[in-house]
Amino acid sequence: MAFPFENKDPVYETMSLLRDYQKEFISDPILNEIRKPSSDMMNVVSAGTGSGKTHTIVHNIIPTIFKEDLADIVIFTCPNDASLEDIESLVSAWLPESGNPDDLALVYMKDAFGNSSVNMRTFSGPTIVVAHPTAISQNSALFKKLGKKYRIVGISDEAHIGLQSRGAEEYMVAYGYPSYVTSEDDGAWLNTILGMGANTWFLITATPRNTVKNSSWMKLLSVCPKEKTLEFHSCNRGINFYPVAEYSELIEELVLEQEAEYQEMKDIHAKYGLEIAKAIIGIQGMAKGSFASSHEIYDSFPARDYRGKVAIVVSKRKEIKGLSRNNTNQQYGSGGSQPKAAELFDGLSDKTKDVYIVIATKHLDNAVNIPSMNLLISTNIRAASNDLSVTASVEQFMGRANRFPKVKGISNMREAVAAKLKAIKDGVPKEIAERWFEVTFGYTIFLPDTPQNRAGAEAFCKNQTLSVDGWKDYLNTLESDILINGSSENVLDVASSILRRVWGGIKSPWAQPGDLSYKNEKGCLCERCPRDENGVPQCAATFHALGYTEEEYFESLDVNHKNGDHTDNRPENLETLCANMHRAITKREKHATNLQYRNNIVNIS
Repeated sequence: MAFPFENKDPVYETMSLLRDYQKEFISDPILNEIRKPSSDMMNVVSAGTGSGKTHTIVHNIIPTIFKEDLADIVIFTCPNDASLEDIESLVSAWLPESGNPDDLALVYMKDAFGNSSVNMRTFSGPTIVVAHPTAISQNSALFKKLGKKYRIVGISDEAHIGLQSRGAEEYMVAYGYPSYVTSEDDGAWLNTILGMGANTWFLITATPRNTVKNSSWMKLLSVCPKEKTLEFHSCNRGINFYPVAEYSELIEELVLEQEAEYQEMKDIHAKYGLEIAKAIIGIQGMAKGSFASSHEIYDSFPARDYRGKVAIVVSKRKEIKGLSRNNTNQQYGSGGSQPKAAELFDGLSDKTKDVYIVIATKHLDNAVNIPSMNLLISTNIRAASNDLSVTASVEQFMGRANRFPKVKGISNMREAVAAKLKAIKDGVPKEIAERWFEVTFGYTIFLPDTPQNRAGAEAFCKNQTLSVDGWKDYLNTLESDILINGSSENVLDVASSILRRVWGGIKSPWAQPGDLSYKNEKGCLCERCPRDENGVPQCAATFHALGYTEEEYFESLDVNHKNGDHTDNRPENLETLCANMHRAITKREKHATNLQYRNNIVNIS
């Protein structure tokens, strides 16, 4: 076989680069299982929304499978047509163009419910099948034949509705409501997979269903901890609940507020040069004919004010409606045709395109590639399920806001924090820099106040992201780490500015009144900062590089109470720390909230 990257090594190396967590928790477990299967069970890999699952599959796992000759056919399924279009485009970009039947070929089965023209002759050589899951089950007999003749590896990106249950009982456990399909169709998709005899099959999902627990036919292969992905997420500014009857007034008010915030950011960009992202609003309505439907919400926007700025995604084929009133279809479609969902979602964050409000039904639960979605509103009460442990649909919806925004020169949260610190150092007022950071890199979500949505929001903060307070602690720790250990910016310049401008000089931000005799235990060096080969802590080296004397460095050091008890002055409970490390530890270990011993915390904001 002529491997597609054979003569494109630089391209392959670039495309296959992974973040550490993508390699450790997604790529390596899957590839190792393919190389040496440990069982014939379906393998479930759990990785949160925005963790780069699709990127890892398309740019690393599938190419490696063919490069190492681990399979003849790779079947890649996704229940979202918009995602399929993205995936088909990505795969097509690196396929060979020779037309040689021995080369790797692509079979794209996007029509979920129509007749397919594929047959056994289609698979004359190594092949990637990109398909809606239903296209596979509709061609069950064909794929079962293929399973007997070829080595097949299957990968499902997110769960098709029939993938994690084998019957009515498991369906109820997985989805919280009875199956709507007939008994003869129930489990058709899963039966196709199990009957295919694939060497290995993988489900990669942000929300494994409850049926994975104690299953006899699927196992949890790997779980990516959310702490590994936070640096590449937007931060949670607030999750709010409202009476659904007030949805119309709420949406109008929130849209106006969002527009005002975006104008505020554009003014900041014009005055201070801080880069910003296009503000995107996602609104999830109910089905047509229902209360608070997507159509009702769309029709509520005055045409004179929002012509060409609002799009609605509601059809079964996921075509975009409502764009013909302006030139938006030319902006997003090809040749002036009405665009598909993938084209709209991909272009939402593009500042040269008009649409910034997208209204959808269920499609917003699993839409892909929507960075900068910093306001999400749902009117879905999710009353179909009374099982509050079934939270996947809420988590999937809220996950649309998780993706890091498209901001020029800033690709993750560490770089965003460093940019904020540099802005302050360069003279941007601290309150302006903080406001820019909050709006540009954060999101807000509004949900109808129902037990199902509250349970889903709680699961989202537990499984996918952090609470508002959790994000504050994380960002404070990240800021301290940047000041101590450096960033992509000149850490010496940033540290010098922050020490003088934010803290008003070299002193501890956690200074306390009362018995200060413990300060007699202070040493000459920070005990926690990493040290060089001469035993000099990085914080001391930074102070010396900035021109501070030994005496000034000593004066900046603090004595930390390890257990957070400010009255426990035993020598073994005390340690010498620099102000930055003291601040980071106090935040991380929540000493500042220990009100029994710390009633007079100094506010440094």
